[in-house]
This record gives sequence, structure tokens and C-alpha cells, in this order.
Amino acid sequence: MANPRFMVGMEFKTHEVLRDAIKEHSIKMGKMIKFKKYDRQKVKAVCQKGCPWEIYGSYVPSDALFRVKKYKSVHECSRSFHVPWVSMHLILKKYSERIKGNPTWLVKSLAQTIEKEQMVKVSIQKVHRARRMALEELQGSAEEQFKQLWGYVEEGPHGGILLTAVAIDANNCIYPFAYAVVEKEKFKTWNWRWDLSGIPCIHAIAALNCLNLDIYDYVHECYKVDTYLSTYNHLVNPINGRDMWPITDNPILLPPDVQKRVGRPKKARRKEPEEPEPADPTKLGRKDIKMT
Repeated sequence: MANPRFMVGMEFKTHEVLRDAIKEHSIKMGKMIKFKKYDRQKVKAVCQKGCPWEIYGSYVPSDALFRVKKYKSVHECSRSFHVPWVSMHLILKKYSERIKGNPTWLVKSLAQTIEKEQMVKVSIQKVHRARRMALEELQGSAEEQFKQLWGYVEEGPHGGILLTAVAIDANNCIYPFAYAVVEKEKFKTWNWRWDLSGIPCIHAIAALNCLNLDIYDYVHECYKVDTYLSTYNHLVNPINGRDMWPITDNPILLPPDVQKRVGRPKKARRKEPEEPEPADPTKLGRKDIKMT
């Protein structure tokens, strides 16, 4: 119930539904409402000391539902931005679909959105846990992913990271002209892939120009028109979805124990020593520095 408006005689299917409606009212109005009684037969909630607001509902066996039998609607207390009912489960319930639609939504930005829309203060830790659970529902937890590994092994080839290089053809369409499977994506693996690309490097081009040789004679056959046309003669068959992977009797694999390090996690990739640093006139580079 997004914006509950209580009245005497109002009916609810269960005591949980009535409880959630009271919590929603507490959040919307910014009131410190607490439950004096809550069980399967009776629900009673009051506002903070000095405020006359009160609601009471009980179970009606003949109708098999909860009915509000007493309600004082007037609040005489000031608004509070620290409502205790803004829990991790409430955040997950209200924002799960939006988080799944935007998996890169930063925790801080999400917390600011919740505070603006709900007009309450929210804990960063609660927001972080709610976001993590929503993404686990979307992507599956690490344990669930590792349980699928044996089926993936049985289904098809595996190993490494696929690096691909694409180009634009005469029809303005993208097509892959080179690919390689490497153990890890880093500068060396990309550099090695370009060494295998069949395109002369800048040093070879300089030497060929010096010898008055045609550069195109030293380009690999894969870049010629006949080879390009032959790439469309074959199809790359996709692998079946995991719902169709075979079920094996192998023991269930568990993810490795990852210890969380102290401090803020690094997001930038660690560069290799031979990688050039971006030119920034305001910063001093680490290479080719002469001390005078």
C-alpha cells in the first residue's frame, strides 16, 4: 500500500498487511510510530509520547480478515527524518526492480535517491546490502554461479578470456577480423594479439618505406577481399543456455574464500611498467625523469 489512509472499518487480509501499511504511513508522514501489540489476533500502534495518534485492529473470524476498530488520525508531533522502519528489506522491496534495471547504480547515489523520495535518512550500510541482494537476484550469487561450472564444462569449450578486434565493412556493418583467447586481459596480451594481427608495426613500415617496398604486400591474407568474403561462409553456433546444460554427478564447486582488504577497493586497472602514461601537464610522470 503506497499511501495508506486509515479509517474505522477498513479491512486487511492479514495482520502482516496491516503492519506494513502502518510502517508505510510512518515513513510517508515521518512519524516515530511503534507497535504496542502485534500478533495474529490484535495489532495496536501508537505514535511517540504526547501524540494522540493511535490505531487498533483485530481479527474477525466470521470474515477471516483484520478490521480497524479504533483510529485516531491526528498527529501533534513534529516530523522526524530518522524513522526506524526504513530497513534493508523495505529498500529491497521498493527499489529492487530499479536496481536491476541499473546495475551500475552507485550506493551513494541510490541512498540520495531514497532520501529524496522517502524524505527520511537512510543508512549507507542498509543501502549497500539491499543493492547487493538485488544484484544477486539478477545475476545469481557466487555459489550459484560455481554450481553451474560442471555443466558448462560438459556443454562446450572453455578457458581464458576472448579478445576480439572488429572493423567496419563496405556495408557499414561490424565484423570481427581477429580474435584470441588469453589467460588474462592486460597490456601484454593485447600487445601480443596485435603482433599476431598480420599488420606491420610502425618500425616495419618505416623499414619498408626505406627499401621502397609496397607495404600492402606484407599485410596478411586475412585482409584481402577473397578472405573477407569467405568469412561469411561459416556460422559461429551459440552455446546452449545453462537451463539446457547437462547435469553431472561431480561434487558441487564452491567459490574461493575472498578476504576483504582494508580500505577502499581500487577500480582502476594496474598498468604494466612499459605502458605509456597519459600526458598531463599538471602531473610528473614516473618514467624518463632526469634529475639535475
